[in-house]
Amino acid sequence: MRSMQALVGAAAILLAVCAADAADMGQLKPAICGSRATCTIAKLTPAGKSETGTELSVAEVHLGVADREQPEDPCHDADGNEDGGQEYWLVEGSAAPRMLLKLCNDGYGAAGVGMDEITIADNRFTHFQAGGSNDRWEATETIQLSPQKSLYIDSCSYRGTDPDTVAFTAADLARMDIRSLAIVSAAAAGTGDEGGCDVLKKDIAD
Repeated sequence: MRSMQALVGAAAILLAVCAADAADMGQLKPAICGSRATCTIAKLTPAGKSETGTELSVAEVHLGVADREQPEDPCHDADGNEDGGQEYWLVEGSAAPRMLLKLCNDGYGAAGVGMDEITIADNRFTHFQAGGSNDRWEATETIQLSPQKSLYIDSCSYRGTDPDTVAFTAADLARMDIRSLAIVSAAAAGTGDEGGCDVLKKDIAD
């Protein structure tokens, strides 16, 4: 009986949280979407607090092709469907939302392998992006949300037809530390199966 009561209580809390999130997104939509008819707020993710203690959250916004600035050249979502791109907006207390990032995945290069990954943590926002043609690239940036500033950036490049040769650079802007590493032959180094970019990123972090 207690297990059932606990389950019902947890479900009630979850429904209340979802309802609160929906209400918050409804209040934010006019400020974020304006007159863009296809604009929807997909989710609102808590992002800790600012340095002054203000509650932070990040709104993920999806757009349809009709609201693309160049509808004849649509973006694509994670499933490959045509869309108008994504936006990420910072919600800081009662202040007006402000855009952090606008994305339009058009393949990010001739190979059509473009991708974006977003990670949100306490007062942190990280964007990973990859793309290219035969010359492939990956890039990461982590920012502090409030007060906004860039904390870390990295970039990695390699050839799709010759992934053995990899170059990686990372800059820890908070410590003013920049490091670069390169692998001439990932196979010879025994890292061919791990992915050269991941190996070098781990080496620099260590």
